Amino acid sequence: MTQDAVMIALTGVTGIVLGALNAWGLWLTARHVAHARLPGVLVLLSLFARVLVPIGLLLVLAGGLLPRLLTGVAAFVIARLVTVRIIAAKAHQASGGKRPGA
Repeated sequence: MTQDAVMIALTGVTGIVLGALNAWGLWLTARHVAHARLPGVLVLLSLFARVLVPIGLLLVLAGGLLPRLLTGVAAFVIARLVTVRIIAAKAHQASGGKRPGA
């Protein structure tokens, strides 16, 4: 396996981890914002952390190479979508199968 293939795989795995953490961080923020003393600060800090950390890490790992960056971004998006679905399914089960607002 070439070094570039290893870096593409590493960028993909990092994208998966960052995508899952991004969705989980958004879920935590949404749960705690109503009870926070400074909800605006919480939302802004969460936003910056969930946007800047993944962008920075993926750019560093990609090393300026487009295939690495695209792999990381694609893995990030897929992992985030899967994590959001898992969180939504668990929330649906916890509510007894009732739709929100019903």
